[in-house]
Amino acid sequence: AALRPGLALKVASVTVLFSDLCGSTALYSRVGDAAAFGVVSDSFGFGRAIIEERGGSIVKTMGDAIMAVFVDPAHAVEAAAEMVRGWRAFQQRTELAEHLDIKVGLCDGPCTVVTANRTLDYFGQTVNRAARIQHLAGPRQLVLPSSLFDRHSLPAGFALLERTSTAVKGIEEPIALTRLGLEASAS
Repeated sequence: AALRPGLALKVASVTVLFSDLCGSTALYSRVGDAAAFGVVSDSFGFGRAIIEERGGSIVKTMGDAIMAVFVDPAHAVEAAAEMVRGWRAFQQRTELAEHLDIKVGLCDGPCTVVTANRTLDYFGQTVNRAARIQHLAGPRQLVLPSSLFDRHSLPAGFALLERTSTAVKGIEEPIALTRLGLEASAS
């Protein structure tokens, strides 16, 4: 789908998911560009399947990161949780993935949709917040605004690690965040 070039559409609410791989730069150095890119590409397939199965759409990939959007915030939380929960199995079936980890961040709110390079792209504070929130996640963690977490149940296999209010780069007001990680038996 595409909007007419130059046309911007304001969307009242969308949930933006960013995932990123930890350890990919070292992987590129260790095994070379072609082999590392193969693993990163496989990780995109892993994420795409989970995102699309839950009604989300991948907007773009950047380096080893995925940006996706969801109309239903509950589906976004489920997808993010499944990406973290399923990572160990992905590592076990993917050669060279044993030293990689995944981290995921979510944010919901309004944003602007435009056509860029003949595909839809999303802009605005919600996207900026989601990207900043994802950077705060550690390996196999999911970080999301507390307001989003409070509207949903704790995903199966996860423990609440932290509730905090944090200032993030480029955003004036601190954001109340919830950090989730796998329960010890699930990791």
